Amino acid sequence: MKFAATVLLASIATAFATDPVEVLVCVEALCPACEGFVTDYLLPTANTPGMNDIMKVTYVPYGNAKIDLDAKTVTCQHGDTECFANSYEQCVIDIYPDQADFLPFVACIAAVPTQFKMSQDKTFQECAEDNNLDFDVIKTCHDDADRAWDLQVKNSELTPADHQYTPWIVIDDDLYDNSSHDFQGAVCAAFAAKGGSSDACAAALSKVTM
Repeated sequence: MKFAATVLLASIATAFATDPVEVLVCVEALCPACEGFVTDYLLPTANTPGMNDIMKVTYVPYGNAKIDLDAKTVTCQHGDTECFANSYEQCVIDIYPDQADFLPFVACIAAVPTQFKMSQDKTFQECAEDNNLDFDVIKTCHDDADRAWDLQVKNSELTPADHQYTPWIVIDDDLYDNSSHDFQGAVCAAFAAKGGSSDACAAALSKVTM
């Protein structure tokens, strides 16, 4: 028993001694492939015990939008509805920067059928309340034209200029192939490559190395 406890403590110490894997996730609110990645891979990975300790997610809801800094306008790939939804997600991430707070919210939005995201505050309110987030504060941000604009600019700058599609996912500077359908394994492999070890990765790494 003492040996097992020592091994567990050593594993935890190794996880915290190694810098977390940097994960950049560039998406847009009405992109079906983005929705699938968030609900099927990103949130389940984050919900795996221990995984939040070894990865730091920078979530950027901007995607293929085009910004005109002089005119102060943003044109989203899927229209104004997408800009409306992106803005809500940007506000949530700005107000609740902890990924344990914002990831369940964006996953909730991703799971909502497109027709219910069409400029309806109610959808975003329900996802906020379901995840114990203050919707009044979020809506105040969303409805503040200056703040919303600043967040659009920030997210445009966080989106790599050379990105070619969404979701555009970068794990420790390496572009992730979303068709591999093994996001957790890729994060764990990146963590192991920098000398990290975590019990959360045992099953994922065994699958990668098979």
